[in-house]
Amino acid sequence: MKMMRSARGLVVSAGIALGVVVGAAPSASASFAWTMAKDVLVFKDGKQVEGTILEETATSVRMKVEMYGIVSEMSYDKRDILAIRRGEVTDPAPAEPTEPQPKEPAADAPAPVEGGTRVYIANLSGQFGRDISETPIRNAVEDAYRNGAQVIVFVLDSEWKLNPTEEAPDDVAKFDQLFRADTIFPILREEIPRMFDEDPKVVFWVKKAMGGACFLPLVSPNIYFHQDAKMGGVGNLTTMFGSTGDEVVRQKQISLRLATAKGAAIEGGYDTKVIEAMTMIEKVFSYRLEGGKPVIEERLPDPSLGEILLTDDGLDANKDTIEQLARSQGNDVLTLDATLAQKLQISDGTVNTTEELLYALGLSRTGVRVDQNADKIMQQWSDGVTNAERRLRKLWQDFQGIQVQGEYSERTRARGQQRRTLEEMQGILRRYEEALVPQRLGIPDYNSISIMIEQIKLQQLADKK
Repeated sequence: MKMMRSARGLVVSAGIALGVVVGAAPSASASFAWTMAKDVLVFKDGKQVEGTILEETATSVRMKVEMYGIVSEMSYDKRDILAIRRGEVTDPAPAEPTEPQPKEPAADAPAPVEGGTRVYIANLSGQFGRDISETPIRNAVEDAYRNGAQVIVFVLDSEWKLNPTEEAPDDVAKFDQLFRADTIFPILREEIPRMFDEDPKVVFWVKKAMGGACFLPLVSPNIYFHQDAKMGGVGNLTTMFGSTGDEVVRQKQISLRLATAKGAAIEGGYDTKVIEAMTMIEKVFSYRLEGGKPVIEERLPDPSLGEILLTDDGLDANKDTIEQLARSQGNDVLTLDATLAQKLQISDGTVNTTEELLYALGLSRTGVRVDQNADKIMQQWSDGVTNAERRLRKLWQDFQGIQVQGEYSERTRARGQQRRTLEEMQGILRRYEEALVPQRLGIPDYNSISIMIEQIKLQQLADKK
């Protein structure tokens, strides 16, 4: 089954998705060199903030600022501002006319393909939903487009841990991470064919795909496994809602989620019974091979047909033992390894090195790597999230340390500090909202911070000199 439907005639500018504003280039006869200094806000408490003023009203100033490598839009109350120093724009004289130069290709246009098949390999590693997230994947896809990639390989190696030092066993289940995969699916299903003139071949090389990460490869008809790969960790679909409440509502929620997961398998051309076996602990599945092709049945194996048990119902005597789980031999729900994935024709083959993968793809001689920026793109995102988490904790600590006391002017300054601190927190949360979980950081979420800001405004209005 073809992985993606083509959508011609529309190319998405890489600058838009990366948050870069791209203006029309001036003609050669009207070429100027522009230089802009930073705007500076001087506050009554002595603090200064540098950035670019985006908007000024009678009561507030909205400014783009960069702090600790993080760009945010902040709003400041004019009552807290002592002075505004604006950067000056210099407009030098036009350069002397020169001979017309050959037109350069657009910055976001793909490079011409020369010397073989262009291969872009992007390593998706770290925590799924944090390091493996839609923004860095989208940025990598756009970089692949700019480099004229004809084959895009996603190497999926997501963390699967109980804590920073302990690996999680196969029976740990996180089906609820499907919602994070669902935000990445559109990049693979829609944005790639919309961006590229010729659909690139999209390949997933699975090293570890547990939890929500296991759904990502299924949208591609081209999957390879590492010999130590695992793919699963979503066997709690029918138990995640507990046993309380309305049964009809629970079944509806289960059906909706199962349909989304099955949709990924259908996109890649895989048997949707594989999804049921991976997610539904109470069901029994067996498989057999007919003409070299797998046939999956929802039942105990029929020995006369040479069927093999895939999963049992995980109940009572069938429940996996600690020893079985320790040896990765559990079968309450399906966890794919390299051997089983190939038998079920989920995997096209087992490869352990990049060279082996390129050979399996028929690109060992003709493949040209064009992914020189891929690791940097992924690492910059991970570093940005780490810095954001650190900064948010520090800001929340600072906020809690601000005391509103003393004379009226002192109380006013303190509330101004509180608001600026909370607004900076909101700017960071907006920038990295897809990867940040405020509760895990011990800080309030965006909406709670908005309520706190309004409360501070009301307290200031009610204050008396």
